[in-house]
Amino acid sequence: RFKGRTQYDGLGMEKREGDYAISEIQEGRWHYQHTYFRNDGTLIGKYININTPVEFYPDHIRYVDLEIDVVQMPDGEVHVTDEVDLEERFKAGFLSRELVEKARKAALQRVETLRGE
Repeated sequence: RFKGRTQYDGLGMEKREGDYAISEIQEGRWHYQHTYFRNDGTLIGKYININTPVEFYPDHIRYVDLEIDVVQMPDGEVHVTDEVDLEERFKAGFLSRELVEKARKAALQRVETLRGE
């Protein structure tokens, strides 16, 4: 059961009782992906978080969220979200320009993959 916000980040779709997600997380990747479904299996959409390379530990995983994300809507439309948040973290001194560029590159790669380019 999902808690928190009443809508899925970036998708603008409401959360409903019975919705579920399949999360794909691979060690060393600059992203992880949630694919959301309704109780009947209908695709809600995909949400790809861009982050520092995922690290696996015996009882948890670790990464730093880089703010920028990629979303794929049920109709296949793909777009990048939260670029402003990424830039704000840079301006605040939390992220280096190099890390910001790596995050943007990782997001673009996910967009290309989802679009089949």
